[in-house]
Amino acid sequence: MGQPYSNADPDRNLKDKWLDKGWPLTRFLGYRPPPADPVAARHWAAGMDHVLPAPLRERHRKRRREEQLRKEGTGEGAQNGHSRAAAADLLEGGLKRPSKEGKLEEVPSLGSRVKHKLWDMWLTLLGCFFGIAFSALSARSNYLRDHDSPLIVAAFGAEAVLLYAAHDSPLVQPMNVIFGNTISAVLGVCVAKLFELQRGFKIGGVYEPNWEAASVSLALALLVMQLLEITHPPGGAVALLAVTISQIAEMGWWYIPMVLQASLIMLGWALLINNVGGRRYPNQWFWKSRWIII
Repeated sequence: MGQPYSNADPDRNLKDKWLDKGWPLTRFLGYRPPPADPVAARHWAAGMDHVLPAPLRERHRKRRREEQLRKEGTGEGAQNGHSRAAAADLLEGGLKRPSKEGKLEEVPSLGSRVKHKLWDMWLTLLGCFFGIAFSALSARSNYLRDHDSPLIVAAFGAEAVLLYAAHDSPLVQPMNVIFGNTISAVLGVCVAKLFELQRGFKIGGVYEPNWEAASVSLALALLVMQLLEITHPPGGAVALLAVTISQIAEMGWWYIPMVLQASLIMLGWALLINNVGGRRYPNQWFWKSRWIII
């Protein structure tokens, strides 16, 4: 096991000539080409290759290779420097212990785990702050102001948690985000329109059959999401808000483009901040291919 903050991903690194032409932009689609130098790729800083120009990238890769070889005790002077390499293992990379397969795997040191944790928290902070900020600012769109939309749909608080802190979850891949939220918004508005035909029903009330509308909207949204394999937790909240919040209900069908707009904004920011920060997002798109599930 390499450094916890390394971008090396040998299990999912597959070459694709078309995606290579767009590198490093295709990085934001989740594409990871095989590393040019497997030894250098094991270095903790290997994930920053994509931000360097070609000459500087090669220079840094060569230096990382030398550092990694010294650390692993396999480079020049390794026979005379095993004790120093072992000390580096303890201080920088941690101890090595047998895995279940009988191979030695690296146990990250406390220092590397703390670095990884702090970096992960920083990415999550930036992701949530700007993701919510961009979505809230989008509420200033003319068509949303014409229909008195809320600043932001509350469901996107949960969306931010998933996209920027749990990006590996199969429930927060692009297909789930886009279609799960949008279809749930459609179903929520439909249920609200149907219940408004009942005499005495008022969205936002407590004693009328509002409990039925809330139950039906959420159950129906979850049923359809499961049927289409696009289950997305914030989608349930999107459907529920359509039948419980009067301000959203008054928007009518305009609630749907608002949800879609916010979903695309937060998804776009997740593609940027997660991949720039060394994470890999998404893990899948819409259909399978040999390099990534699209």
